[in-house]
Amino acid sequence: MSYNFSQNGYSNGLRLLVLFSLMGIIWSCNQSTKKIAPENRVLNKELLGEICDSIYKAYNLPGLGIAVRFGEDEFVFSKGIADKRLSLPITDSTLFYMGSFSEVPMTLAMMQLVESGKVDLDIPFKEYIPYLDKDFEGVRPNIHHLLSHTSGIEDTSTSWDDISYEVDELEMTSKSIAGLPLLFAPGSKRTWCGYGFDILADIMQKTTEQKFEHLLDSLVFRPMKLEDATFEVRKLATNKLAKPQVKQNYLAYTYENANFYPYARENAGSHGFHSSLSDMLKFFKELIEVRDDSTHFDKEGLFKKQYQTSTDTYSAYGWQVLKIFNLYLYEHSWRHGGFSGSILIEPSNGFALVVVTNTISEFIPATFTYNFWKNIVEGEKMEIKPPYQIVMSKQINEGKTINEVLEGFELENNTKESVYTISPEILAGLHSNLVWEQKKESANVLKEYIREKHPKVYKLIEPPPID
Repeated sequence: MSYNFSQNGYSNGLRLLVLFSLMGIIWSCNQSTKKIAPENRVLNKELLGEICDSIYKAYNLPGLGIAVRFGEDEFVFSKGIADKRLSLPITDSTLFYMGSFSEVPMTLAMMQLVESGKVDLDIPFKEYIPYLDKDFEGVRPNIHHLLSHTSGIEDTSTSWDDISYEVDELEMTSKSIAGLPLLFAPGSKRTWCGYGFDILADIMQKTTEQKFEHLLDSLVFRPMKLEDATFEVRKLATNKLAKPQVKQNYLAYTYENANFYPYARENAGSHGFHSSLSDMLKFFKELIEVRDDSTHFDKEGLFKKQYQTSTDTYSAYGWQVLKIFNLYLYEHSWRHGGFSGSILIEPSNGFALVVVTNTISEFIPATFTYNFWKNIVEGEKMEIKPPYQIVMSKQINEGKTINEVLEGFELENNTKESVYTISPEILAGLHSNLVWEQKKESANVLKEYIREKHPKVYKLIEPPPID
């Protein structure tokens, strides 16, 4: 789970970088991590509101949505612009693009098809879609491999330039990768591949003779009584959708609507889920509560650890899993299509949280989902420090010279307890902002400063040549 500053976000190699940085955050927790008694699962909503507002302001976000469930208690924060062109605010009912978290509701639907005998996890998927017959030295991938990202199918970036709602779009996606060789024997390794869930959507349609979007509605969303959650974007009113926001000015941190929307039906199985904060709380309630009247879902199958990635990290269907002493935390992040988000569930304490924003920037939601968990469950103080990169960018926009800004950086960077998030690495981000705003002279001065003072950072803006 990693990030970059492009629109398409999380790449396979970088995912591990953020995963292990988050592990460092978690392992700093007090050794007393334990299960909290139900009567003590209470949210300090006033404090949470202050923390959320501090995040929103510190990162200069266009819009921010946060929803928490802890035992029977709930909290929602929504602030900012959903659609600048229409002047629409973010609300509890605004629908966010949930990116690759689509895997979780897709898994719930697929497990029901398994239970009803429509499909079998262990049968090669060519039995359901014969036009996609793949093997690696005689080993053929099955549905389990698709769900667990161990199929060996190579992933590619999604595109949104050819929006179509034709029923055969998913079949075309499956056929488009029929000629690509598998990267490894199915089940022998794990590497993230969104294509796997697009193939699963195709299998759903072929085995049930229903559009997969309708299946998700009937098998998952309606039983959970979710009002707006869906994979079928075209049925949604424009004024209910949060639109991706891109920087209008990279130094002033002002935003405008992007000229794209991240939807293509051919990739809707892996990236088509949309939900509001209010619906996510209902979704969380079904996943983490044990009640006699709860809707029947295979929660055990959803939270079952499928593949061990290190001593205390695993993957499950749709989740990265971290073992923290005697607890398991299930996390999923996305940074894609102009949206960034993270969901964290800790079933033992009835804890679930979503953090989502309609832009891609310095803000990394996954860091904050873990910090919220530590704050709410462990009682640890949550400190919000504005990124100094944003401060420097705004200083240049307001008229300061690059040399004046760098003098301020040196003073702040040498402060023992700075009120900002600061390190030499943020200079690469400032350089990028200057380049975007065509401040060539300032960018060259900064580049030379980085080369002399911080050579390791220099490699971020001037990669070594490839032999």
